[in-house]
Amino acid sequence: MRVVRQRRPTTKHGVATFERLLQAGTAILAQRGLRRASVAEICRRGRVANGTFYQYFRNKDELLLTLLAQLSQTLPRQIAQSLAPEAPVVERLLNALRAHFEFIASHQQLYRIFREAEFTHTEVPKALYQQIAKLYHEILSKHGRSRAAGEAIAYALVGVTEFLALHLVFWHPQPCPQLWPVVREFLTHGISGPAPAPPSREAARTLITPPQRAPQAQASTRGRLLLAAERAFGQHGFYEAQIAEIVRAAGVAHGTFYKYFTSKEAIFAELVREINAQLRAHLRASIYGLGDRRLAERAGFRAFVDFIREHPLAYRIVREAEFVGSPPTTPGRWYYERLAQGYQAALPAAMAVGQIRSADSELLAYMLMGIGHFIGLRWVVWKGQTVSDDLLDAVMDFILHGL
Repeated sequence: MRVVRQRRPTTKHGVATFERLLQAGTAILAQRGLRRASVAEICRRGRVANGTFYQYFRNKDELLLTLLAQLSQTLPRQIAQSLAPEAPVVERLLNALRAHFEFIASHQQLYRIFREAEFTHTEVPKALYQQIAKLYHEILSKHGRSRAAGEAIAYALVGVTEFLALHLVFWHPQPCPQLWPVVREFLTHGISGPAPAPPSREAARTLITPPQRAPQAQASTRGRLLLAAERAFGQHGFYEAQIAEIVRAAGVAHGTFYKYFTSKEAIFAELVREINAQLRAHLRASIYGLGDRRLAERAGFRAFVDFIREHPLAYRIVREAEFVGSPPTTPGRWYYERLAQGYQAALPAAMAVGQIRSADSELLAYMLMGIGHFIGLRWVVWKGQTVSDDLLDAVMDFILHGL
């Protein structure tokens, strides 16, 4: 990522001013969000004149890119420095995941900016996640994993760390002494318990009820408004989409909108709930009749990545939903926590009968969600591909049996 500034600081005073602007920019962008933050607010926070800002940055976007460039250099370096070359593979991976997690915990403002920037600078998160996955992949290559399997597991590990950080750093900050023992056990042995192994993939296919289509919005006025909103928000983003565009696409009068929704924020939140309901219905249908949780995990992963492929606009909407509304009650947080609750409800029963190893079901839910999210992100969202059975098998082998 190339960043060009109008003037690079060379004096001690200039460097100090530059750093103050970066620190102020980090605080304001994290607090206000990329859309609402202003140069004037950043300058007030940094105790500099507005004109001084433009001696260092052409605009707010250039300051943002500078911050993202720093993160993209610092995080991979911190992970690489955590690695002990002679340590066993599991220990090296555990150290890398811990360094990744601790970086997020100690740079919360900067990481919040980075996650929101996914929508304005899509290449930045893509490049950073690729760097991190490459580090994990290099460790896995010493474990005899094939190139394709190693890459899939590497992105799974990125997902594990990112979603644990969402849960334990941003949404429910709390000490979690069991975190790294649970992660170590997962890396080493996976989640499969002592109960007899489920059928092979070929046999499993005969058990899986073909997924039923998730319920869609009805052809009512409300349903047409939601479908139009999905197109508008998915194509343009929340802040650029307009109510006038939504009502025009839905074929209703402007005033009709307010009979169903009080604001653009209200229809956006309702749309997130609708997407959540559709996904959960799709997942329930995909695992119906499967008596073993290990079979259900594979069927559920397949259904999840297929849902992303069939609903490409939904991914952007859900991700942006983390940054719409007032924390801590954003629609995005509700969306992921609702999915996690479903996972947490199902796992203990499988643990009780030995299908799944005993573990903290809350941590395990976020780890599994993170894996699904990043596999879908890497192959479906970025590449527009279908996740092959072979790739899914590699991921499931890692989830069930670890390394």
